Order: sequence, then structure tokens, then C-alpha cells
Amino acid sequence: MRIRLTIILLSFIITSNLFAQRIDTLINDYGKNYPVERIHLHFDKSNYAPGDTVWFKAYIVSGLVPDFTSKNLYVDFVGEDEKVLAHQVYPIIQGNSPGQFVIPVELPGKIIHVMAYTRWMLNFDSAFLFQTNLAVIHHEFIGQETITKELKTSIHFFPEGGDAVATLETRIAFLAENQFGQPVNVKGEVKDNKGNKVADLVVQKDGMGDFFFIPEADKKYTAFWTDVSGKKRIADLPEIKANGIALTMNFIGAEKLFSIERTKNVTDEFKQVHVVATMYQQVVYMANFSMNQSTLINGTISTKNLPSGIMQVTVFNKNWEPMAERIVYVKNNTDTFTSLAGFSKLNFGKRSENELTVTVKDSLPATLSLSITDAAIKADSNNNMISTMLLKDQIKGKINRPYYYFSDSSAEVNNNLDLLMLTHGWRRYNWNNVINKIPLNLNYAADTSYLYLSGLVSGLNTKELAKAKNLLVNVKTNAHSKGKMIYVSLEPNGSFKCPDFIFFDSLLISYQFMDKNRVFSNAAITFMNDKLKAPAGFSKYFLTSGFPQTDTSGNSVMTKLYSKYQESGYVTLKDVTVYAKAKTQLQRLDSMYASPLFQQGDVKNFDVRNDPSFYGGMNIFRYLEFRVPGLQVYSTNMVGETPNILYRGYTPGFFIDEIPVDTSDLSLIRDLNLSDIAMIKVIPPPFVGAWGNGQGGAIAIYMKRADDRDFENKKKDWISKRVEGYSAMREFYSPNYETVYNEPDKPDVRTTLYWNANLATTRQQHSIKLKFYNNDFTKSYRIIVEGMNSNGQFTHYEKIVQ
Repeated sequence: MRIRLTIILLSFIITSNLFAQRIDTLINDYGKNYPVERIHLHFDKSNYAPGDTVWFKAYIVSGLVPDFTSKNLYVDFVGEDEKVLAHQVYPIIQGNSPGQFVIPVELPGKIIHVMAYTRWMLNFDSAFLFQTNLAVIHHEFIGQETITKELKTSIHFFPEGGDAVATLETRIAFLAENQFGQPVNVKGEVKDNKGNKVADLVVQKDGMGDFFFIPEADKKYTAFWTDVSGKKRIADLPEIKANGIALTMNFIGAEKLFSIERTKNVTDEFKQVHVVATMYQQVVYMANFSMNQSTLINGTISTKNLPSGIMQVTVFNKNWEPMAERIVYVKNNTDTFTSLAGFSKLNFGKRSENELTVTVKDSLPATLSLSITDAAIKADSNNNMISTMLLKDQIKGKINRPYYYFSDSSAEVNNNLDLLMLTHGWRRYNWNNVINKIPLNLNYAADTSYLYLSGLVSGLNTKELAKAKNLLVNVKTNAHSKGKMIYVSLEPNGSFKCPDFIFFDSLLISYQFMDKNRVFSNAAITFMNDKLKAPAGFSKYFLTSGFPQTDTSGNSVMTKLYSKYQESGYVTLKDVTVYAKAKTQLQRLDSMYASPLFQQGDVKNFDVRNDPSFYGGMNIFRYLEFRVPGLQVYSTNMVGETPNILYRGYTPGFFIDEIPVDTSDLSLIRDLNLSDIAMIKVIPPPFVGAWGNGQGGAIAIYMKRADDRDFENKKKDWISKRVEGYSAMREFYSPNYETVYNEPDKPDVRTTLYWNANLATTRQQHSIKLKFYNNDFTKSYRIIVEGMNSNGQFTHYEKIVQ
């Protein structure tokens, strides 16, 4: 028996030492296997009227860098009746994705709830999905809205480290809030079960406060407090533990100081402790301490070289069981970069021209979004990129005015930030799963590829599927286009994929099986079955997110403008259609040949059918070389040799009729008969349809179509369906009053004067110059620049010019 016990003890010691050696590896592997994605949406403004377009740009990071794993972003817009107004999906390119949503004209209610996420994020706590509410101002709005629903106040207590332990001085934080998650002011005191006062309840910031006391094991503690309506209330404090350890955290500059104290009569496993600190699922501190001779130990975690964000500090006992835990905030200046915006021409006159320069004081490439709005309209400056990415997306619970915590580095702000950490505690890990390598049960695989035409045939058995083999599919962007024929091979399970066919908006798809045997007449096809379906409802998110705070002056301005808008019969989209120039021959050619994916961005189109110089060129490469800035053609013999092509330093993707061509051998393109080519498109980087996000952009060649195929006359045996792909990305309309016909009787009441989600700087070019035109009334501009660079650093710049 003694020998057996000795073996068991020896085994335990070895195991404990191995844990100490590999706990950092276990946590780091966990972070690698289950990366955490965060999302921020920059909206053009905070208030909208029915019929307005909500413009936004999404920024997505994984850990500390732009996300290159997930390829699809889902954005849901939900009305107050909890019904989904729109379920949108957009491609993520180098960690960002722009989009828009048109608010229904007849929308009831005064808020729209927005939630953005990737498929991968749905595997984890929904509290970490991006969520916000946008205010909708109706023209009948008068003055300040009154909330008639009775406000219910509750108070929550949070012992530092997780437990209040008898005989050990304990810090208790508290949070008072109403049912909408809004902070409230309360006052009261804490008494023991004998009626003795042990502490006062004093709110320090946004419903939060704290107090210290030494609890006793045989006593119960109760808070007696008064809410904002004057009602007397009581609430019990958490139960007191007779034995255990207490964790206390303090900070001096960049140093995080911790104290661990134990009760005297603990068992041996509490006398050896391990302290582990993690950030972004990586170990940043680890130490082992003996508490055999002392009941109190102290330590320091240096954070001066760490990124900003939540640091989780956990105390384990000898057996690597978590005993105490809390989060602290590391606030350094290494996670942001500076952006500026200044006017070279400033005018507040009616429909006057303005020139603005946006500058990034950094050499790293950055992607930016810019909004210029009427400064009289309310702006939610607290929920910006810095406060979202560095705080809101890393912590549970509603945070009131989150950007306040980045306003300065004063002791008051930092102390309130620590109160926020104490009252919004969470645990990222299930330590048992981490230590024992128990994998998470994942319901959603990451979207590592973009949405493309795909589907699943149902209703056929294995033999019938083998007989069907192929589909003949005709895809059309609208009912009047000729369409494009695609031959699709079926997998044994009935699935099919066309990874080269990425599309926006919707397609009218008609199909038939290659074998026209009647046995297939009952077969059904579900297209785009890998695309996430719209959620059923969102009631719980309204309760946790609350309602936007109203702004009387801003809403009044919005209401007056909306009334003018309604009275005049002015509709922006119609005016764009009426006043826009007629389509050129090149634009008509583009809409005839190119799919929406190949029409996005600043594309250069060449109508080679009507360009005599094209046929005089020796080949396509020679033709493009002198017409596309940044395109380099390297070759010693343009006639017989296949050249090396670089566009802005990278090899572009090549497409013939939007089918990719192997760039390792461009002889196919070199030898094309020039008389068979209708159009050439040069698409600047990045391009979602090319391999590796298209760092070299793309060159798409379109062959002339034969007009002898009349698909409409052969529709008898075909089945048609409307299939949704990516949500269409629209271009923000900003009138140019130098070229657009100016009708003075049509009022310009735009509150968003300019929006651009596709600004980018490079290592060489740090500034972007642009111009916009004022509306009929604005006398002050609000400028907001947000963005992210290639290192995953963020920027937020806001300025009012008047």
C-alpha cells in the first residue's frame, strides 16, 4: 500500500510540473485553434429618416491583425417588431467590407437594431457579436420622447476575484441599472444580519461603485438602498465563503500589482498557487508561488510592451484548479495611428464646392472610411472604432459612453475603467477544457471561401443521381439579358459547386438535367445552401442593447428637413436617375458583358470593338501597357515570348469571360484572335474574385457573343429560380453641381453630404484629396474618419468645422 501511494504521489508531482511547463502551450494552442474575431461598423451617421440609406463600412480583425480567414460578413437589420428587415451578406477583403441598407419608407418604430457577424463568431457567446441601435426620426416627431414604460432598477454585486472570503479584506463592486441596461444612480448602505452598518453604497460613475469590508463567516450581508424614484429596496450580497483565497489588483503606471491572500486553515492544495495572465488568447505572464510560510504574497505584471485590451488574470491552486479570477485593462498607445482632415477650400454657401484632404501620419498601408454630415444632426461619438475594437468587443454587458475611457489617462478615468472591469467580468476559457484538451463543439465552420454559385439536388436516390450527372444552367442578371450557359457536374451526394462564379445581388437561374428522362421531373434544387439563413428574431438583443438616447435639437433639425423632403416630393434615387447622363456605349457594353462582381470599384474598361488602334497592336499586353498606369510588361520579344505582367507590383489575375486563366502560362491570352474580343477590363487591387484577394487586381477579357442562340425560345423544359448572392454594393451619390443639371426648385436636403468607404493610403501616398458639395442649408460640417492599417492598428478622427 505504501509503495502504491508513493507511486501515486510521484505521478502527481510529475503531472503538476508538466502542467506548469505546458499551460502556456495549451492556452496558445487554444487561441490558435479558436481565434477570436471582432467587428466594428462605421455608419455615415446615427440618425436616419424613413427612406434614407444607411451607409456603413465593416472592419474585421482576428486577434490583433486584420482578419484574412473569414470571407463573408453577415449583417442583419431588425425592426422594433423583432422582424428581420434585411439579412445581408458581403465579401470581406483584407479585413473590411462596405455595404448599405435602405430604410423602408413605411417603417414603424423609432429604432433599427443592427447585428454584424461572421459564421465563425456564431460558435461563441452571442454577447461578442457586433450590435447597435440606429435611431429613426419620423416627420411627426415633436420634442423629447417620453418613455412611458415603468423603469425597473436592479443592483448587482461583484466580489473582486470572484468570491468574498471570511476574515480577508474584500473589495465589492456594484452596478445599478434599469431593465434597458442604462445606468442609474442609487444610494444606500450595507448591513450585517445584526443591523450593523459595514459600508456605504455610493455611485462613482454610471451606476458603478465599490466598497471594502472584512466579512465574517457566520454573518449574512444585505444592501438597503433607494432607487431613482425614491423607493426603498433591499438586495442580498453574495454568500461568504468560510475558507479560500482572495485576489486583489492595483495599478501604478504600466505595472499591474496583484496580491493573493489565503485564510489560515486551508488545505495543502491552496498553499501552492499558479498565476497566469492572458491577452488575446496568448499567455503574457506566468508565475508559481509558495504560500506555505506566508498567508500573503505580492507580484507585479509589467504591461508596458503589451497591446491595449483586456487582460485576464487567473489564480490556480496546486492542482491547476481556478480559485480566483478577474480582468484588468491594459491601456497603451501602440494600438492606434493618427489621421487628420483639413480643408483646402471651405464654403458654407448653398450647393458650394469644398475640397478636403485626409492624411494618415503613418507609413503602413491603411484602409479608411469617411463621412461628412451636417453637424446639427446628432452623432454617436462614443461608439466609435477605438471604443468598439479595444473595449466593447472584448467585454460583456452594455457600456455607457465607452469612448469616455479613452478620453485621457487621468487617475479618475483609469479608476472608473477599473470599476468597469470589476462589474463586467467574464471568463473567456473553460479551464477544464483547456487543460484537458477537450475540443469545443463547433456548429459553424469558418467561411474560408467566398460565396459562389452552388447547390444541392434533393429528391433523387443514388442511382438517379448517377444517371443525372450534369446540369445545364443558364444564369441571367435580369429577365431581358441573354444569359450565360454553364455546365455543372453533380457530386455523388447531389451537391455542385461553381467556385469561379461569384455574383452580387440576384440571378435568374434556369436549369435542366442533361439527361431529360422524366425520372428527374420531381427533383428539386436548393441553391446557395451554404449561405446562412436569416435569424428568426432578436427580442433578447433589444433588451440588452437598450434604446438610443434622444437628442432634442438634432431630432428637431432632422424632423424639419424630413418634412421639407416629403412636401417637395424630392426623392434622391429618382433625381439621380433623371439628372444622370445617359449611358455611354462603353457603359452599355459593360452591363451587357460583365457580371456585378466585375463592375465594382474603379474599373478601367476598354471597348476594343470600336478602337482601331487595338487591331494594329501586336497583342493584348502591348495594347494595355501604355494605357494602364502601374501596369508593367517585361519581355525581350513581344511576338514570340509570353511576357511577365505586374500590376502595382503584383501579378494580376487573368480571366476570359470571367473564367480564371492560369497565370503561370499566359500564352492562351497572348495568342487570342484580337478580332474575337469585345471588351477588356482592368480592375485595380484588391479584387475579391482573384486568388489571394487579388493583390495585383485583375485583367478580364470578354469574347464577342454569338447572336444565333435564342434561349428564350427553348425554355419549355427549363425550371427557373431567383437566387440571391452577395448583397449589391451601391455607390454613394454625391452631386457634382458643376456637371449635374441644377434645378433650384428641387431642394437639396441631404444630411450626409459625403460618404466614402473605399479610401486607402499606401507606404508612398499618405494623403487623399477629394471634393464635395454642400446642400441648401448646412452651416457646419461634422467630419469623421475611421480606419485600420495593415498592422491592425485603428484610427478615429472627428472634427466639427463651422
